Amino acid sequence: MYAFSNCSSLPVENNIRYADTYLVGTIDSTKSSYVIKDSTKFIGSGAFYNCSNIKNITIPQYVISIGYQAFRNCSNLANLTLPTNVTSIDDMAFDGCSNLTNINLPIGITSIGFQVFGNCTKLAKITIPEYVTWIDNYAFCGCTNITDITIPKGVSFIGKYAFYGCSSLANVYCKPTTPPYNGYKVSTSMFDKNASERKIYVPTKSVLKYKTARYWSDYADAIVGYDF
Repeated sequence: MYAFSNCSSLPVENNIRYADTYLVGTIDSTKSSYVIKDSTKFIGSGAFYNCSNIKNITIPQYVISIGYQAFRNCSNLANLTLPTNVTSIDDMAFDGCSNLTNINLPIGITSIGFQVFGNCTKLAKITIPEYVTWIDNYAFCGCTNITDITIPKGVSFIGKYAFYGCSSLANVYCKPTTPPYNGYKVSTSMFDKNASERKIYVPTKSVLKYKTARYWSDYADAIVGYDF
């Protein structure tokens, strides 16, 4: 966490400090634009944390990892395109990016970490890659503008409050034939329970499994069969 953060002797280019292919962080968080070196592979923990003036940023094609809280509270960041080589996005990487309306998730992503997109209140649409198996606690908590979400068939875990506070979420398309596990001894909310108009579409042959499964039975009235 925050590797190299106090290494002030590391080279700086365009207001960004580097350790070889590792982007350590900015030296001036007030800028509205940053140019990241093409050779960068890792965007470090907290690299752009609280850089609230950033509106757009281009991630080079060789980047494979986005670190913990890397873009947290970049409240003016509106659009972000991640290169196809990215396979890891750490916890809270985009938490508090309240102006983010669009982001693509590369197909190589296999997990959505803790509160990665928490409080991204303008995020209207996001596609979860088909190889994702794990959606962690609070992953999309507070994303009040999302209306539809599709959970890929390989997902086996959805953490507590993963979609809590997603007040506009009307349709959940949950493809796994086995209800994803929540991991807690006591039932914990994955979705708001008071969204009376919400529908959770599950494979038709699995409707009874979902309606009677721990963590899912709370939403039994919203669960309907769907032929994916």
